[in-house]
Amino acid sequence: MSSPPLHLKLRGKSGLLVTCFLAALALLLLVYHALNLHSAHDSSRTLLDIFKLEDFSLKPPRIAAAEPPPAESPPAKSPPDETRPAESAPAESPPAKSRAAEFLPAVSLVVLKRTFAALSSFQRKSRLPLANVATFNFGPSVTNTYAHYKLFSLPVPHVPESLTWRDAYPVWVNESRSSCPKIPEPNDPDWLTIIDAIVAHVPCEEPRDSWARDVRWLQHLLAIAGFVIRAHRPWLPVVLLSPCRPPPNLFHCSRLVRREGDVWLYNLTANGMLTRVQPLGSCAMAQPINPAAPAPHRVAYATVLHSSERYVCGAIVLGHSIRRTGSTAEMVVLVSKEITEESRRGLREAGWRVKEIERIRNPNALNGTYNEWNYSKLRLWQQAEYARLVFVDSDLLLLTSVDFLFAFPEISARGNDGSDFNSGVMVLEPSDCTFQLLMENLRRVRSANGGDQGYLNNVFTWWHRLPESINTLKPTWTTDPVKRQAILALKNRWFSEDPSEIHAIHYLGLKPWVCYRDFDCNVLHPTLHNFANEAAHKRWWSVHDSMPESLQLFCMLTSHAKKEIKRRMKRSKEFNASRQLWDG
Repeated sequence: MSSPPLHLKLRGKSGLLVTCFLAALALLLLVYHALNLHSAHDSSRTLLDIFKLEDFSLKPPRIAAAEPPPAESPPAKSPPDETRPAESAPAESPPAKSRAAEFLPAVSLVVLKRTFAALSSFQRKSRLPLANVATFNFGPSVTNTYAHYKLFSLPVPHVPESLTWRDAYPVWVNESRSSCPKIPEPNDPDWLTIIDAIVAHVPCEEPRDSWARDVRWLQHLLAIAGFVIRAHRPWLPVVLLSPCRPPPNLFHCSRLVRREGDVWLYNLTANGMLTRVQPLGSCAMAQPINPAAPAPHRVAYATVLHSSERYVCGAIVLGHSIRRTGSTAEMVVLVSKEITEESRRGLREAGWRVKEIERIRNPNALNGTYNEWNYSKLRLWQQAEYARLVFVDSDLLLLTSVDFLFAFPEISARGNDGSDFNSGVMVLEPSDCTFQLLMENLRRVRSANGGDQGYLNNVFTWWHRLPESINTLKPTWTTDPVKRQAILALKNRWFSEDPSEIHAIHYLGLKPWVCYRDFDCNVLHPTLHNFANEAAHKRWWSVHDSMPESLQLFCMLTSHAKKEIKRRMKRSKEFNASRQLWDG
């Protein structure tokens, strides 16, 4: 049989090729259609959902010693043309020599690549433009490695090497002329408003038993927060590379989308950050939150009673004093099951809303000690029905209204010892995620003084200073006779005058309701002489006497308390001499 003609052979092969080509094209169309359906489904999700769907792993390995940077830096990048859309440039190979030393300390390239992979994944799944990425505190090697983004470098504030945490959080400030160390603020680049995301490297000294107290780390975080505010974007993804957790009252946990290792992925808004940014440290007085921001819809005064009824009288008088200032704000008291129904009735009559809580044990306390359950104060952060609380210890007395504190950020308080704040009066923002954070770190973060105040100071290292008049401590600490007389004269005037120059008296030491009304029984205690002040004692009893008799019954001295006072009076050899110190 003769073979078919040559043109038939060619036609058969061409037909096969055409058939294969059409089949491949059909397969590609099916894949494209499926991807479009998947992308359309993803585009309906919120930003939070998109980030939660990421499957990238961010587990940084240990970093080897960094190589020294080259002697010369590459030329600066020319300013972007804002009229042109961002273009994807072909990826370039990373430089042969490591530039890890620029990161101070070195950043793992694995972590860096996965961080940018998160942004790429966000862009793919959200179908939103994510082309213009601002980097902070990275070297030129980032530009070389991630050239498929249009990268811009944010300016980094120069923080003097001599600046310490104590400079930002001094023991004492002149309240009328307070000032902070001069740190040059970075200038906003012209292209700030076109960025789609920020990736920032914020090195710090990793804390052992507390959040970081690194002033350069804090100033860098404040600079990033400022860029977020001034970018004027409805939302802005911010990725932080830092071994230290950002301050929970600056980068709030409710905006934390994901954390793995040293990588913190936040979804931030300009308005949200505007209510949190304050001056560096407590070297200057705190300022009210931006007046243009909407006021919280629900706020309240709060106090806590747990374990025994020793402070029920104090809470009742405190509530009465709040109402005497003219405040109509809500008042909520958190009580444990040990507070009887009769005491709860008195608290309600004084104006408190009573909410029962389960106590939280202090992991640092021994069984049966006075501070065994004082971590119950952490339950305040569970009261998420309130946008903001002003916590007031039950051994305080309000003399004038402090309703204006509801406009201050978390944590605002007066200074205490060293760089710490006194938690007797503090502004806080209830949040379930903050409560969870506090509970998760009970054993990892130690308390500076063994109690709740020391613990809160080691978590909220970034706090805002209120004037001492908000929480005026009753004691006169000095033992110098001349200084003591001068301080006593000043405090006697503050505690006696009406209206007073101060807002509240904090009754440290033995409380007025465990003493006779005619003298401060702290004077009977060998180590509490400095806690005695007759003017403050009389002021508390005058507020007590203005209450209805039904409430005064909750402050009756027990027979045991009377016996204890008489016993101390007999044993005190310095009683008469100490009374002369009062009147001096």
